[in-house]
Amino acid sequence: MIYKPDPSAALDAARRTFTIQEFLKFAQYPLWRVTPVADPAGARRVDVRDWRFPFTASAVVDASNRVLSSSFHF
Repeated sequence: MIYKPDPSAALDAARRTFTIQEFLKFAQYPLWRVTPVADPAGARRVDVRDWRFPFTASAVVDASNRVLSSSFHF
């Protein structure tokens, strides 16, 4: 079973990026994942992918919930 992600400031910050906003216009079945990254300390990588295709939009969010970068991968 798949569940919606728990609300978090990191997810909210990532959702505001142009890259993820555009990706979500396309994605019918988004799957979110938040993982810690090594640098900078306390940062997280937020990934969202569409279950139908191997496309992923990502954002790196620092400990203060500022977006450091965003990208699209396939």
